[in-house]
Amino acid sequence: MKMTFCTASAAAFATAGVLISGVANAGENPFSAATRNYASAGVEYFKWDERVDNLNRKYVQEHGPRLKGNVGANNYMDARRGMLKGWEMSLMAGAVSYRGGALDPKYNLPPGSLKGETWYTGYSADITRGYRMRASETISFDVKGAVGAQAWLRNIRSDDMYIASEQRTRRFGAVEVSLQPYAKAGAGVNWQMTPASQVSLEGGALYPIQTWTHSNAGDVWLQPKSRLSPFAALTWNVTRDVFVKAYYVHQKYGKSDSERGMLGDKAMNFYQPATTTSSVGMEIGFYY
Repeated sequence: MKMTFCTASAAAFATAGVLISGVANAGENPFSAATRNYASAGVEYFKWDERVDNLNRKYVQEHGPRLKGNVGANNYMDARRGMLKGWEMSLMAGAVSYRGGALDPKYNLPPGSLKGETWYTGYSADITRGYRMRASETISFDVKGAVGAQAWLRNIRSDDMYIASEQRTRRFGAVEVSLQPYAKAGAGVNWQMTPASQVSLEGGALYPIQTWTHSNAGDVWLQPKSRLSPFAALTWNVTRDVFVKAYYVHQKYGKSDSERGMLGDKAMNFYQPATTTSSVGMEIGFYY
């Protein structure tokens, strides 16, 4: 954990040094770059996997599509060289399939026996600064760093489940809310196909500075351990005003510490299992 944090900090300082040095050499004001507003919308395929200590397989699995919309501003298409600036706000919503278990031991439901849906809603916002270096008239290279935060609501609802001991069916559910500030650093390459069109490939690492998750099951706040994770994006500016973007975002969390909470009238230890999430998406946008 300490090594991961130190590595991330060193990468962030190194990126900041490159950006400051590049801006100073270019003799530019870091706040002078003009930006253009944009809006975009698309769909992503989302996966969530949890593993617990006493099972040699996944305890919770979710997968399915979510819708996403963004607004923001940047100068990524217009900048020939020098300072890069951008900000973005995003809204996400969707229902994905759920398969997992029930926390309450009195029902003796085996892991993976519950099926249903998880409804997601979320919001994120970040600000990016970077620098562009030209290698030729058609090729340029970018380095970028970003800080931001995101919050999401996870509403799990099972299908009807027959409980033999009660001779009836019932549904299980949980509502979770998560808050997370994060930092990103990456590098990219751009190919200027024509004066009005460009293809950009970018990749880097995302670090959740901290994650807080609260569930109505136990009424406790949990803190999954942060892990450095990759992201990548491919953007095609079809014209100066229209773009298509494909992206991949992966996040990995270590098991949280246990917190004591109540499930009905019984005291239990609650924890967030080791978790991985991934999103693969595509969106279409336009500058205005």
